[in-house]
Amino acid sequence: MEKLLERIRSHPSYRGQIVHTEDLPCQKPVCGEPGTALHPLIRKGLGLRGINALYSHQVEAVKEVRQGNSIVVVTPTASGKSMCYNIPVLDSLLTHANQTALYLFPTKSLSQD
Repeated sequence: MEKLLERIRSHPSYRGQIVHTEDLPCQKPVCGEPGTALHPLIRKGLGLRGINALYSHQVEAVKEVRQGNSIVVVTPTASGKSMCYNIPVLDSLLTHANQTALYLFPTKSLSQD
């Protein structure tokens, strides 16, 4: 990792832009349970993938979305952000026959960031 950081620091495009780096210790995950049960097919699908508990930010996101609230989730890469919106959507689709979902992703905008 140190070699990579040094390459970035010394690259002309980044020179002088990085003012601080820090190694943070690993943290144990904080898990929780949604206030109301997830649809059995979602539980089964998660279990088949070895997911037997949700992280606290996922539980909170599912709870807020179920209450009709909009959410913004900011967590590190690979922390399960996608599940914060997919679980409530799938749960709603499986629970209510008349539900539909439309996913819009601004990929062109994201690629230019």
